[in-house]
Amino acid sequence: MSQTQTDSSKYYLPHNSYYPILGSVALFCLMAGAVSYLNEWAGGYVFLPGAILLATMFFLWFGTVIDENQHGVYNLEVDRSFRMGMMWFIFSEVMFFAAFFGALFYARELSVPWVGGLGVRRSTSCSCGRTTPRHGPPTVPRTWVPAPMAPSRPCRPSACRPLTP
Repeated sequence: MSQTQTDSSKYYLPHNSYYPILGSVALFCLMAGAVSYLNEWAGGYVFLPGAILLATMFFLWFGTVIDENQHGVYNLEVDRSFRMGMMWFIFSEVMFFAAFFGALFYARELSVPWVGGLGVRRSTSCSCGRTTPRHGPPTVPRTWVPAPMAPSRPCRPSACRPLTP
């Protein structure tokens, strides 16, 4: 295999490509097949055209990129931009999942006790005994009788309305 050297002062711009349009058509066919299958309009075979188009698009697009690399059309600047693009992509994925799981942690571990009156946000609690359960209802024995609640602070009518049966 012969190595062809390119001018290092030129930045390689690839030619026009039809692969993004082919990928869009493949994903549309795949999703149309999923809708048909989930609504029981057709069997599981309706996924095949979209999956075959998507696999074909990946093989052709990656083959083109590999062929361009083997022919030496990329210089160090293009290689550096590929690496920086991948680095920024990975960084954005890490930040997305950090935000997602941070919001999940907030919703499950911090906001529920605050709504129930625990923690530093005491302004959300009231003395009428309403709380938000965290782990489901407790098992109550048959002989259990609720004890009368002593108010810890006066209940504002706007914040705590009496429970009606």
